[in-house]
Amino acid sequence: MNPAWGVATGAVSDTGWYRDRIGNVDVAYVHGKMTEQSFEHFLAEACRSIDECGDAEQLAMFVEAVAPVLMDSRWRTRLAASLKQRAEKLARTRPAYAMVTPSFVVRSALKVLHWAAPPPYPHIITGSIEDGFEFIARHLPGVDARALQAEYERRRAAFLARHERG
Repeated sequence: MNPAWGVATGAVSDTGWYRDRIGNVDVAYVHGKMTEQSFEHFLAEACRSIDECGDAEQLAMFVEAVAPVLMDSRWRTRLAASLKQRAEKLARTRPAYAMVTPSFVVRSALKVLHWAAPPPYPHIITGSIEDGFEFIARHLPGVDARALQAEYERRRAAFLARHERG
C-alpha cells in the first residue's frame, strides 16, 4: 500500500453503497438497491466531497456500480440537480471521472446523457475497472493506475467482508 493513501478513515457506507478516498481519488462502490435514507446519505456525502474540496485541489472520482438499476428517476433527478448546482467547482477541481458498470444498457444510457449534456470534466463510462483507473491516471499526474486499482480492490474486499458479516 502506498503510505500517501493512508488508512480508510474517510470511508463511509450505507445500504447499497460504500465511499472512500484513496489519495486524491474519491471512490464509490454501489452494490445494491438504496433505501430512501441511504440515498439521502449518499447524496449528502457526494455534495460534502465537492463542497469541502479546495479550489486548487484536484480530486478525481471513480464509481463502480454493479447492479443495473440502482436509483429511481426521482433520485437521479436530485443527484443531477446537485451536480449541476456545483458544475463550476466540479470543472475546476475534478480532473477526471470514471463510471464502471457491467450493464451495457446503463453504459449506453449514460453515454447518450453525457453526449447531450456533457459533464464539465473529462469522463469515461466503461465496463472495465482497469480502463477506469487508467483513464484517471492519464488525467491525474503521478497516479499509478495499477497500484490505485489494487488498493481500491483491497478496500472494496474488506468492505464486502464486513458487509457480509452484517
